[in-house]
Amino acid sequence: MFKATSVREAEAILAEEAVQVVLCDQRMPSITGVEFLKTVRERWPDAVRMIISGYTDAEDIIQGVNEAGHLSICDKPWQPKA
Repeated sequence: MFKATSVREAEAILAEEAVQVVLCDQRMPSITGVEFLKTVRERWPDAVRMIISGYTDAEDIIQGVNEAGHLSICDKPWQPKA
C-alpha cells in the first residue's frame, strides 16, 4: 500500500509502481479528486478509481462518473461494514 500527500507524489508512485486501486479525496489543495482521477484514467487506465468525499454534491458525483470514470464514491467519515 502506498500513501501520497500530494498529486505530484501520487503521480510519481503511479509511474513507478503497479498500483491497482487509487482512492483519493474530492477536495484537495491543488486539484479536485475528479480532475486527478481524469489524469489517472488517461495515463493508468487499468487502475480502479475511487473517490471519497464529505460532500455529496450531485454535480460532483455526476462529473466524477462521466469524466473520471471512477467506480465508487465513499462518504466521509467512512465506516466499513462489520
